[in-house]
Amino acid sequence: MRFFLAALFLCISMSFDLFAQQGGSEKELLSLLTKMEKDSWVAMKDKNQEFFKTYMADDARCFMADGSEVLKNDFIKNLKDWDLESYSMGKTSLLQIQPGVCFIFYKLDYSGNHKGKKIKFIDLQSSSLYVLRDGKWMEIFYQETVMPAVNKSK
Repeated sequence: MRFFLAALFLCISMSFDLFAQQGGSEKELLSLLTKMEKDSWVAMKDKNQEFFKTYMADDARCFMADGSEVLKNDFIKNLKDWDLESYSMGKTSLLQIQPGVCFIFYKLDYSGNHKGKKIKFIDLQSSSLYVLRDGKWMEIFYQETVMPAVNKSK
């Protein structure tokens, strides 16, 4: 019986530790991940390669609005080819898959130049998947979805 109680206590304390690492409440976790997401857009605008080396997991994968798939190292190398002029994030929402795995969703607009070509996206649906690794939240997946034009003639 003592073993069972000790094991139960250990499991409960580990759950509370993980919960605390995640920012406590779901609201605090959403706030933390929203800040990280905003920081990533600032880093993109600043072409801050060092930021993305620790923000993105080594096995991170991105699917961009133009249909391209980009891995972490290519994303970081590609920053020099980007001139992000503006971006706007809508209200974020959180979907916690399990402890230590969360999606953040939001609408997104951005414009700039990529390799001299003008880029502008309005009203994208954006999502980032974050994982908790070694006590640190990291982006492991990012996707932009172009929404179909709404036919207003109906």
